[in-house]
Amino acid sequence: MIKRITKIKKIAVFKDFKWDSNTPDFKRYNAFYGWNGCGKTTITRLLSAFEEVELGKLELEDDSIFAIETNSGTLRLSKNEPIPDSLKNRIRIFNEDFIEENLDWEKGKASKILLVGKELIKQKEELRSIINELGNKDRDLAKKNKEKENKVKEKIRILENARDEIINKLREVNDVKPKSGRTRDYINYTVTDVENILKSEEFLFLEEDEILQLKNSLKEREAKEPINEIEIDLARIHNIIEESQKIFETVVPEEGMRLLADLDKVDGKLKEWLRVGYEIHKDKQHPIECEFCKNEISEERLKELGEYFSDVLRNLIKEIEQIIENISLDKLPKWSLQKGQFYSEFQNSYLELNNEFNQEEGIIREEVSKIKNELIKKKSKPSLKISFDFNTLNKAINALKNIIVEISELIKRNDEKTNSFNEKRTESAHKLELAIISGYKSNYDEKIKDLKLLQEKIDSLSKEKEKLENQQKELEQKLKEHYFAAEEFNRLLKSFTGRSEIVFETTDEGYTIKRNRRDANNLSEGERGAIALIYFLIKLKEENFNAQNGTIIIDDPVSSFDSQYLYGAFGFIKEKVKELNPQQVFIFTHHFPFFRLVRDWMRYEKGNFYIIKSRINNGGRYSVIEKIDKLLEEHNSEYTYLFKLIYDRAQKQDSSLEKDYIFPNAIRKFLENYISFKIPLGGVSIHKKFQKLCEDYPEIDSEIKTRIESYCQDQSHPLYQDSPTDFDERLLGEIQSVSFAIIELIKKTDLKHYQHLLGEIGN
Repeated sequence: MIKRITKIKKIAVFKDFKWDSNTPDFKRYNAFYGWNGCGKTTITRLLSAFEEVELGKLELEDDSIFAIETNSGTLRLSKNEPIPDSLKNRIRIFNEDFIEENLDWEKGKASKILLVGKELIKQKEELRSIINELGNKDRDLAKKNKEKENKVKEKIRILENARDEIINKLREVNDVKPKSGRTRDYINYTVTDVENILKSEEFLFLEEDEILQLKNSLKEREAKEPINEIEIDLARIHNIIEESQKIFETVVPEEGMRLLADLDKVDGKLKEWLRVGYEIHKDKQHPIECEFCKNEISEERLKELGEYFSDVLRNLIKEIEQIIENISLDKLPKWSLQKGQFYSEFQNSYLELNNEFNQEEGIIREEVSKIKNELIKKKSKPSLKISFDFNTLNKAINALKNIIVEISELIKRNDEKTNSFNEKRTESAHKLELAIISGYKSNYDEKIKDLKLLQEKIDSLSKEKEKLENQQKELEQKLKEHYFAAEEFNRLLKSFTGRSEIVFETTDEGYTIKRNRRDANNLSEGERGAIALIYFLIKLKEENFNAQNGTIIIDDPVSSFDSQYLYGAFGFIKEKVKELNPQQVFIFTHHFPFFRLVRDWMRYEKGNFYIIKSRINNGGRYSVIEKIDKLLEEHNSEYTYLFKLIYDRAQKQDSSLEKDYIFPNAIRKFLENYISFKIPLGGVSIHKKFQKLCEDYPEIDSEIKTRIESYCQDQSHPLYQDSPTDFDERLLGEIQSVSFAIIELIKKTDLKHYQHLLGEIGN
């Protein structure tokens, strides 16, 4: 066990350090707190020299000395003396040198960790069996893939046939974009267009005559002129029927029947001559001279003729003559429509309706002619009652009405196409496209079903093969000595990060770092930190290191971690240390929240706590190791400790450059915390926050503002690297006055807070 570091002379930032008698010796658990650049890593490198029995990265001067006191005596390290090997394989150190030596981030590789590994006969036999089964799976897969390839070819042939038919039947339709929406016209139609339609599940199954009608409609490339609505006057025919029916049923009065019998023997032309003569002479005064023969017409004769040609007879004959004349005008229903006025898709329907119209019109013409003949007969024999069957004529008229409705609807559809010719043309082309492709649906579906079954079998075989390959890989990994360390690393890293995307894979040389089965490039700082820490903790279990008789030293394990991983990292370290039960533990950190966790743990284990400080004198900067300040040991905030340093320095009149070296950083850190607490503005520099604070508290003296101002500038913050020339002597010269100004600033801006701070530091 290491008891103390007795001397560090001329090594990095340690100039002439000697262990102070007031500093307690190391215990089993020891924690060091120190800001960056104070020499923590230097101490771990010095102790590593005893582990490796070589200087490594240490650069010693001729008179450099490092000495430690152990239970077995004093061990010295110098440039020209041999390194004692009494601690060889009894120390394990985690620091940046360990990470660089074991983990190659650029190549994504890690050195071996040799735990327990044995080649088992059973595992080898299992591996051989898996390899043989893999060969069978490969052959089955090759066979199924060949079947799939043939089915794909058959499917493609179906698609090609459909494509060729589309091109053949629609090649002339170059003004319509196909329904598939992929190609610009039908002449460039592809199998992909066919498959897009088939996959859309939109189908249209048509009869052959419907397909022919679509093809014919697409031959017309220009719109037809609108067709005027047809007008067929059927009222004339109804009038003929009504008037003829009334005449046929008219009976001559009794008083005219006597002459009627005599005149029945008279020639019809003579009767007509008599009627006309009567009409000429009936209104003249007696004596009446005949206009034809110049003889006198007796009153008795004129009366007889008047009775014969009474109003009833005259009106009857007049009506008959009007109807006959009306029939003779040949104004029966007809239209002047032509086949060419219709689009080809409607022409057959038009011709059928036109034929039906002509047939019914012929029947009407024939029946009307019959009526005319009967009327002539009635005119010559007014006393004759005629019986005529109008049913055939009425049926023809009703049929004609229905035909007119149908032809009007056909004209409407024809005109609608004219009004939206391009849309209808596109619709027809798309219907034909769908109808053609729909004809290939059953064959296509059959091939798709076959391919699906084959793919399911291929997928199943592939999964079985992948499972076997994973088993093979797992067994091959297990047969390597350092496999078990990788297995534990992967388990711990998953537990730490909550993810399993980053893993170690075993190789003959060690491990490769993989992310999602690929080389892990561009690892974040946090990921590198987690990998390095877990790698180190596992490596502590190697057979060549007995932790129970050894020392574990950990330097800044959480410097690159986000706050969310801070507790996880601490938990891992604590768990592994307790599991390994080492003889002695040293933990170094500049991260106060982490130090606080370690402090609380080690306080329970009755450990000791130390601080490494940097100071300066005329010879430059140097570091010392001291017992940690009570405030850092007992309080959960570094803030109170920084206030104590500033308060004490404000009260002292003597200036000590040696002690003042730490103050620029202490003042800066304290101001950042206090001013940010008072002015909680996100994304704003400390300098601007200080200016805002001064605006809120105008009672702050200008002298106080001036003294504090330079410590609120970004460039005033020392780097604190291992170099003797990284301090600002101008700032060091005003430490006491600035410390006093800060105390006054707190009093003026938050007196209660100031009083509480005084209580915390015991003043």
